[in-house]
Amino acid sequence: MIIENKTLIKVEESDYKESFRIPDGIEYIGEKAFYNCKNLKFIYIPESVKEIGVKAFWGCEDLKTLTIPKNVARIGMFALDYCRNLELVTIESKKLLNCVKTTRCIFPNFRRNLFFECIKLKFVILPDSTPENNIVFTCMEKRISQSYKILRESEYHSYVEKYKKRINKGTLSLIKSTEKPNADLNLKENKVVENTKDRN
Repeated sequence: MIIENKTLIKVEESDYKESFRIPDGIEYIGEKAFYNCKNLKFIYIPESVKEIGVKAFWGCEDLKTLTIPKNVARIGMFALDYCRNLELVTIESKKLLNCVKTTRCIFPNFRRNLFFECIKLKFVILPDSTPENNIVFTCMEKRISQSYKILRESEYHSYVEKYKKRINKGTLSLIKSTEKPNADLNLKENKVVENTKDRN
């Protein structure tokens, strides 16, 4: 793992075993930081992260669930493309849910289909405070085939409780009660390589 100036530059397959915890204090997940990381099922993103770069998680085909924490204000293009086993995304950031509607956005600060080729995605979970007329609902309804459900957190738990006999058991195992997905994983200790060179 390479870190430079509070930026996670690169993660290699040798840095993890199925799960990975981004160190506290990281503010930016760099472009292609997890590009094509195989056998990576869970990633814990700390609340210190403010921005997720272009193609940050592109091609993480084994990723199962992801929580975008409350301080993330921007997600780059193609960030989650080709995460073909991604089933559950929780968006805690209200900063991503507050923008002026444009014809090209599906989420605030997202310039294209965020979930391109996420063919197993079942749920996108939003904060309970998200209003019905929020851009996330209106834009996604127009631009994306609704193969997955967009729910507030409390609605999600009610849905799971009501339809748990019909929902894939693998998805149900990702989140229980009010616990955050992947928050309590037994994560491998990360190997850090500090890069002290100036970024030019």
